[in-house]
Amino acid sequence: MESHRLKRRLSAAAGYAKVRLALDFDLCCESVLNDPVKAGLTRDYQNQLSLLVEEHRSGSLTVEQVSELRKKLIHTMEILTAYTDCFQIYEYVLNRQERRFKQGDEIRETEAELAGRLMGYVGSAMDSAEQNRRIQDIIEQLPVRFTKNKFFAQVQEGLSVYKGGSKESLDQIFYMIETVSMVRLPDDMEEEQSDLWILLEELRKTDFKDLTQETYQKYLDILQIASERLVDLSGIYLSMEDAVNDLYILELIGKDGIEASARGLEEEETVSQILKILLNSKHAQDEALELMVRLEGKQESYYEEYLRLASAGEESELSNKIDILLSGSAFAVFDDVAQNSAEKVSEQELSDREEAYFEKIRILFGKLPKSVTRAVMAKVLSSLPVFFQSAGELEQYIANSLEACTDVYEKETSMELLNWMMENDDALV
Repeated sequence: MESHRLKRRLSAAAGYAKVRLALDFDLCCESVLNDPVKAGLTRDYQNQLSLLVEEHRSGSLTVEQVSELRKKLIHTMEILTAYTDCFQIYEYVLNRQERRFKQGDEIRETEAELAGRLMGYVGSAMDSAEQNRRIQDIIEQLPVRFTKNKFFAQVQEGLSVYKGGSKESLDQIFYMIETVSMVRLPDDMEEEQSDLWILLEELRKTDFKDLTQETYQKYLDILQIASERLVDLSGIYLSMEDAVNDLYILELIGKDGIEASARGLEEEETVSQILKILLNSKHAQDEALELMVRLEGKQESYYEEYLRLASAGEESELSNKIDILLSGSAFAVFDDVAQNSAEKVSEQELSDREEAYFEKIRILFGKLPKSVTRAVMAKVLSSLPVFFQSAGELEQYIANSLEACTDVYEKETSMELLNWMMENDDALV
């Protein structure tokens, strides 16, 4: 039997979800209101969400219906993320071609001088987490001139920290490096987003060796189109997922789990009116907005109450799911990782996972132009835990990476990007 405190906590979560649903569904409607392209691309999901909202209002919605749409949206976001990872690889390649076609500022410092300034930038971080983030950002921008075996050795060095750790953490890091290196892609990428697939294929068939000004600009335009499409779609699907999560919370808790109050009943009626208006006409934003004024501050109030009641630490399977849905990670999954978290990674298991990954990456590298292979290496190394044993080792790595790059355009572009990164770091502004 749930305690009174836990019931109050769930009731606060339901109040939060109820108010947020009105705001999230309004945002979903608004996001495609004046854009026929977005509306066409997302119409199926928009219709499914509207149906769930209608059934929620009528009291006929089930948890299973919400769960099904939530899983579909998570898969769609995985596909968009895969496209983002792929296009970022090619953006890396084209960035390093920029100075062949565009005049940049003169680079006046030496490789060693820049390495010294970068070390000062790393050392000025407030804590170790921020320091590691800066090191990873630097590694991503440095020119890569490794043999495959050297690359594999550095990957192994970065992964060595997972020996004896949890299998959950190992799964997460392999998921990360497999996705950013393009060896783990959803099977239905082409079917789900055919326009993006055509753009990606245009880049895949290029070797980037003998670009002209015209072809360079052509591929930049492709990246721009892809980037805008991915930003637009990701924003829309995030709004939908937030609305679906709101419905999920409300259906999981149910009316019996919500403590009745005059405040709650009044808000429920307001939310119901807003949803009705939006369902009847997606163009009724102004009318819905007038009612939303009544909900100002309610979402924050419920969330503060939820956090305060959560501090007692009382948990249940239901409250754990609610925590995930309110975690701020809209696409988080409910997989039961308790057992996986408890199991420790053996040296043999880590070695087997590494070799399986290296086999995939060898096959991939055999199909890619050298410039794209280097981009993949940079992305993977910057995704790993920091693998340097000392500040001196890091500084030498930076200087060697710059000095080993014989392509003056690429080197100068990398140095320019590293300077820009230091000057525009949000943590320093």
